[in-house]
Amino acid sequence: MKRTVIILALCCMAYAVETVIPDEQGVGSGACSNPNTVWYMNGIDGRWLAVGQPNWFNRRDRVVFRFPIIKYMPQCKVKKATLRFDYTAGGQQKRDNLIEVEHFTAERIFISGKDLNSPFTESVAQFNVTVNDARNSKVEFDVTDKVNADLSKGFEFCAFRVRSITADTLGNSEVKSSFITVENKSMKLIIEE
Repeated sequence: MKRTVIILALCCMAYAVETVIPDEQGVGSGACSNPNTVWYMNGIDGRWLAVGQPNWFNRRDRVVFRFPIIKYMPQCKVKKATLRFDYTAGGQQKRDNLIEVEHFTAERIFISGKDLNSPFTESVAQFNVTVNDARNSKVEFDVTDKVNADLSKGFEFCAFRVRSITADTLGNSEVKSSFITVENKSMKLIIEE
């Protein structure tokens, strides 16, 4: 009796993981102090990235940042993409602050004041910052479908905006600050190919 031996070879495919960060021109913050006025950029390059109402005025600060994704254009798809950033809570108001992270559906080649109020966004996620929260926190969101959508459209950049729904809807009736500060250089897009 002849015995046949079959050898199976298992192959494990390794995926590369890379951290993508915005360049200095890929981060901006700004505000509008009145619903009928123009949104203006306080600065590009990550100077004090406030979201909400950082002082006693009725203003709405927002943060915009973009990541270069042109490197992933040849395959037009990534296996996984995770958006991460750190923030610090601040202010004197006695109410919670609902924060929304949004993805731009139109490409942002340059960051400008118009991006602070652009209608070309979709929600990624919301998170609540309560008055009792720890002052320093980290958040992360699965944005795989957002990055892959941008790649399929041929975008060189994948961009996001962080805004306070509380500041946008309730204003500053208490005349007190209520905000978060996105920590500069903490914004990361973790890509798994």
